[in-house]
Amino acid sequence: MKNVVTIDEIREMELVSSDSFKEYIKLLASDLPSYFKENEGKKQECCPACDSPNYVDQFKKLGFQYRICENCGTLFVSHKPTDEALQDYYSNSQSCRFYYESFISKFEEGRSKKLFLKRCDWILDSVIECDASKNSYLDIRTKYPILFQSIAETNFFKKVSSYRPIFGDLKKAPGSNEVVESLKDIESSSISVISAFEFLDNIFTPDLFIKNIHRILSDKGLFFLTTRCISGFDMQVLWENSNSILPPEHINIFSIEGLIQFFEKNSFEIKELSTPGQLDLDIVANAMKQHPEIQVPKFIEYLIKNREESAYLSFKEFLQKNRLSSHTRIVVQKI
Repeated sequence: MKNVVTIDEIREMELVSSDSFKEYIKLLASDLPSYFKENEGKKQECCPACDSPNYVDQFKKLGFQYRICENCGTLFVSHKPTDEALQDYYSNSQSCRFYYESFISKFEEGRSKKLFLKRCDWILDSVIECDASKNSYLDIRTKYPILFQSIAETNFFKKVSSYRPIFGDLKKAPGSNEVVESLKDIESSSISVISAFEFLDNIFTPDLFIKNIHRILSDKGLFFLTTRCISGFDMQVLWENSNSILPPEHINIFSIEGLIQFFEKNSFEIKELSTPGQLDLDIVANAMKQHPEIQVPKFIEYLIKNREESAYLSFKEFLQKNRLSSHTRIVVQKI
């Protein structure tokens, strides 16, 4: 499988202003008890990645108990909220609306557009490289309207659709004339290319979801995915103090090993598995600055406080080459 070292990272939550993030956490802490009761929902007895029943409880965060799989290292919550509860939260909560207005909408402005264009190029170039069909494209729970529109306006695909977009109404663009409300209603083997950005870590039943994706993909169809990875440097260093671990957005955080097992057991061939993140070291440095009480390994503290920019760059390249950044992008093909 291919491993790409590049700059393509959309992690709007990590480097926002301290005041905005504090306000978001305040709203989140207020909303979660209203939408999700502690220990309510289906109890998760097995790892969502590899199905192992062996796990160890790690920490609680905003009422959610997190545990780690002893086989593949995937982090997941003990009780998963239902899809209905999640949909109610995304549609009506104050914290979710604040998240969109303060982070997503602002993130889509200015120089951030370049990141979306790079992600658009990644999809189109990969389709050509894998000789996949250009007949149809479906984006799951569209989170970044500007990215969706960028793909639609290329006219690369004959048909472009969105499955239950999370935020706002999608503007009409060439080919983007359909919003799908249920994956069950999509005809089997009818979609050439599917994408899901920052989605795998917040769904209730990953196995059911990926089986649906496999069913509706055409022969040799491609599935593009971006997600956080618990194997990544900043999440391993910060652990429960990581801003990348926040319920209900992050209830399954797969490891690299977990991702490989998850896709292979569901009849996908991995064409690319990369961790092209650029922010891991910056995120840890930012956390140390904002929260001096956080303990990090002495080596990391020394690297951040004493070494020059060239050492930073070399370390980031090391993380990318060895799939040790927490920003992960994947291309898999139906087999």
